[in-house]
Amino acid sequence: MRTKSPALRILVGVVVVLLLLLPPFVTAIVWTTANLYITAVAVAASIAVAFYLPKLKWLFAVIAAALIALPPYPNWLFWDESRGWFFTAGPNLQQLSIGINAIFFVIVLALFFALFWAIGARKQQ
Repeated sequence: MRTKSPALRILVGVVVVLLLLLPPFVTAIVWTTANLYITAVAVAASIAVAFYLPKLKWLFAVIAAALIALPPYPNWLFWDESRGWFFTAGPNLQQLSIGINAIFFVIVLALFFALFWAIGARKQQ
């Protein structure tokens, strides 16, 4: 599907970014903002790579999708008063539900596909 409507491209890009940031935003409300910051940086890096190094965009999208599908907190990043932030395999990683995480990963990659379509269509004009 090719379109020359810049409004549609912008709308798709904004909606996709909001959908990508929704899970860590909900986590930020309930637990900690760590997932939101990490996801925001990963999504921003993916967008920057899509503009400046388009051949590497899918590598960054896969990394960002993994961070969103298997978020840092409570899977591998923790905080406590005595140690501060530290890395460890959390209970979700020890009892990982591969099927659910794989489905979520594929959904996130589809969102990156839509985002790259919006960026690519913008660059073609």
